[in-house]
Amino acid sequence: MDIGEIIYKTLIDGDSYKTLLKGLGMTLQISLFSIVIGTLLGMVICALRRSRLRIIRGIAAGYIAVVRGSPVVLLLMLMYYVVFAGSGVSALMVAVAAFSLHMSAYTAACFYGNVQGYESEREELLITDDYYTDNVFYVTKDYDMDKILEAMEEKQG
Repeated sequence: MDIGEIIYKTLIDGDSYKTLLKGLGMTLQISLFSIVIGTLLGMVICALRRSRLRIIRGIAAGYIAVVRGSPVVLLLMLMYYVVFAGSGVSALMVAVAAFSLHMSAYTAACFYGNVQGYESEREELLITDDYYTDNVFYVTKDYDMDKILEAMEEKQG
């Protein structure tokens, strides 16, 4: 028996392809929902990470550090066997919740890094253009308003 026959007998004759296609569909569902929910939750966590309140910043930073430092399989098992144990929640929803939390920590870190980079670029712009620190607020406000107005004009035009 060659490898082609073995694959044919296993997948086609044994109807294993149906199981594989069902698994592929589940994987796509989990991935899609986790990406959307994780990205939205990541934006919220990034906003909390930038809070003026030190305790909220600390909680958000701790969440990012702990979740990013934990293997996703550990998070998945904790969610399934501890958090949602005996609750009757489907395994699909538990997987979406676990992967969304994992995704949110990574997206929050990415968003936070991008926002920090944007702010440092803006500071460098102000320094190189010989602005004084007293004018930082007004220049920043004008710079942001120019960008907002440009975006609105592009959308309308």
